[in-house]
Amino acid sequence: MAVGAIVRLGRIMNSTDHRSLIGTLGHGGLRGPIAGEGPAKDLAAMFGQLSRVGLDAVIISAGMLRANAAEFTGGNGSGLIVGLQWNNHFLDLPFRNGQSVVPKFEGRAAMAGSVEDALSLGADGILTYIFLGLSDAEAEARQVAENFELSCECERFGVVRIIEIMIRGRGVSKKDETNPDYIVAGARIAYEVGCDIVKIEWPGSEEALARVVEACPAPIVVAGGDLVPEEEFVAMARGVVNAGGSGLVVGRNIVQATKREELVRELSSVVHGGAMR
Repeated sequence: MAVGAIVRLGRIMNSTDHRSLIGTLGHGGLRGPIAGEGPAKDLAAMFGQLSRVGLDAVIISAGMLRANAAEFTGGNGSGLIVGLQWNNHFLDLPFRNGQSVVPKFEGRAAMAGSVEDALSLGADGILTYIFLGLSDAEAEARQVAENFELSCECERFGVVRIIEIMIRGRGVSKKDETNPDYIVAGARIAYEVGCDIVKIEWPGSEEALARVVEACPAPIVVAGGDLVPEEEFVAMARGVVNAGGSGLVVGRNIVQATKREELVRELSSVVHGGAMR
């Protein structure tokens, strides 16, 4: 790992336990507004405040960061991860014969800038996706090639590289999206493409996550996913740490929480406290 990446990784991951609680502001650019987020102009300030009480890093779009850079300086100086890829896999708008795009069409992705662009915004790391399971094998291969090129750029500039692996495609069932066998394979592929952190979906159990951790030398962080009861989410967080995971990436479960700061403090305690229970 380049010296710059080592320094920047220390701003994303806790240098003592090498784990991280990451908040994400990335949903707006992929889905549009989500329930409970409030006025868009206040979102960055919300996450700046949450950084003071427990978030180690924040995933943010280039546009949101440009407009709100002051929220992430000084005392709010959490690690910054710029989402460098746009995709329409999650876009749920009824403009194809009255049907949602997602069930009828496979989404596609596009890069939304370069590593140098992210550096100019003050980023410590960048995040992109790899979707495995697409029916179009050429489209799937192009994603991997694009991600490989970005990984080489990150190595050259000393930027932390994060890849989110998702099992998606026209022929992929809802159950198979979190099939542990597929997630194990996907995480290893992401690592081999070249990254410092792999983000995955919760594979359903501590035992399944332990298999992913064993198969992938890079730190594994788990996506928070859809809103669930707070007790259930905290229990999942404990499972992540107990299985050897390196943290969580949380968006909707923070934004839609009734007491956001209390939840972030509790999650931070779980992630950095060794879990068990």
